[in-house]
Amino acid sequence: MEDKVKTYGDDITKQLPDYMMNREEFTGMDGKLHNVNEFTDAFQEKTYDNYISVPEGQSITVTSVGKDGADGAVGTATRTGGTHAATEKSGADGKNAVYDLNVNLNGAIAKDGYVLKSENATLEILKRKASITDTGTQTYGGEKGKFDWKETKQENIAQGNTVFYTTSVKSGSAYTDNQKGRNTADSGTYENSVSFDSLKIKDANGNEVNIADNYDLTTTGTIDVAKAKLIVNTDGKTTTYGTVDESYTSRLDDSTKALNGDDAKKLISDLRLTYKTDAYQDNDGNGTYDRTNHVKYTSDGKDYDSYKLDVANTNTLNNYEVTVKDSTVTLERAKATVDTDKVTTDYGTVKNTYTSHFNTAVNGDNGDDLLKQLKLSYSTDAYKDADHTNNVKDGGYDLNVKANGSLTYNDYDVKVNDSNVTLNKVNLTVNPEDIHRIYGQAKEVQEDAKTAYSLSGFANEDTKNTVDATNKDGKTID
Repeated sequence: MEDKVKTYGDDITKQLPDYMMNREEFTGMDGKLHNVNEFTDAFQEKTYDNYISVPEGQSITVTSVGKDGADGAVGTATRTGGTHAATEKSGADGKNAVYDLNVNLNGAIAKDGYVLKSENATLEILKRKASITDTGTQTYGGEKGKFDWKETKQENIAQGNTVFYTTSVKSGSAYTDNQKGRNTADSGTYENSVSFDSLKIKDANGNEVNIADNYDLTTTGTIDVAKAKLIVNTDGKTTTYGTVDESYTSRLDDSTKALNGDDAKKLISDLRLTYKTDAYQDNDGNGTYDRTNHVKYTSDGKDYDSYKLDVANTNTLNNYEVTVKDSTVTLERAKATVDTDKVTTDYGTVKNTYTSHFNTAVNGDNGDDLLKQLKLSYSTDAYKDADHTNNVKDGGYDLNVKANGSLTYNDYDVKVNDSNVTLNKVNLTVNPEDIHRIYGQAKEVQEDAKTAYSLSGFANEDTKNTVDATNKDGKTID
């Protein structure tokens, strides 16, 4: 039987057919012992049981003998339990890795003229190349030292052997170099950063296996740090029609804080947020908003409605999975007034040509066009009708101005102010007449003087009689 080399943990008893194949021998005509392999052209070789007869209930057995005669053929055979030192086949490290192999024919004989011989050999145990892989996961900025360990991947561990260990972060690893005292390292994958502590391997009987003697074992530990969630909210903006206000305020949502010592304001700045909305217009096409759109209302027209404010980030963050939420821009009506020039005219002269002004038109609107849309009407008690005025009054008369129309776009909260019509007195001229009386008739002269005149300059269809009748100014002419 040939000497065999097997890996630690293999069971030699499962390899009997291989050991017996191609070992049939016979004595030739020349009297010498020959192997059938020498005559492959003459023989079509079959399996060994076609050439060997084994008594019923018996079988050819191979046993391996280890230290102190112990059976070492099972899978628990180690590189230290053999009877001879390891050769260069298994590293020549001085370990008792070589077991004696004994063949017992148990009454088996060769068939058809063959001769059956048995030879003992040795079994040498090689170190088993095996590996253990473990991965720890955590979220950026989470609890310090807390990991979720994924299922361990073990390759080529001997059957019946069980691996035991605990995990921790390896000192001086890529992970600890990046962590630098923080709760976690930055988001990413850190190779060779896991320490396999208290590593043991036990066989099926619960005995601890010397790893260094029996295994060429590699351990690979990776730590994956996932990005943390980050939500960015932007305050809704309220501004006035015609006023572009891009002073937006964005902040982190209360449910997602800045972690691991990060500064919230810097995170917002690093995102390089952009803001777009249909509430504003770029009128001159230079890439900058310079006007607003029209004021927007709810379907019932009772309340202001809002435009969508699209908020986006032009930069990503290494350690955060960012969700940027949109916001709103609400335009409120601009304040505006309509003033009308005061009117001054003379008593009896109707002047009804009025000049009004739309003040504080914004957003490039034309005040005169807006004024036309209002369809103003005017009324005053200064005039009786189209040709006659009322009496002169201190402080004049109110000129009531009313808007009968509405603006095409309800962008202004318009206040229409009243004005004033002032009536000036007209000059009334007294023209005395000559009086002729005889000397000594002084009394008669005084009486004549009361009627010896004429009046000119009447207005508003007044006459001497109506003036005298109304005695408008309460004066008498002496």
